Amino acid sequence: MQEDAEEEERVSSGSYVFLVFLTLLNVMNFVDRQLLASFANYIMPDLNLTNTEFGLLTGSSSSSSTRSWVCLWACSPTR
Repeated sequence: MQEDAEEEERVSSGSYVFLVFLTLLNVMNFVDRQLLASFANYIMPDLNLTNTEFGLLTGSSSSSSTRSWVCLWACSPTR
């Protein structure tokens, strides 16, 4: 009975690999946001972004897909 309980509590190595992958993904997301904010003085004039548009890029609720969409819109030749 106790052996069954010990087997159920063991964590597979695949779980640790997945945990490391998610941690690296989180770190990359954080660094990406920090770099975007750090280079704001160069990005905003280059793309002719207002403070509001840049805020949408770097806002806490923005995701990478939203950021990509706004960048495509800002770089569109019809703007």
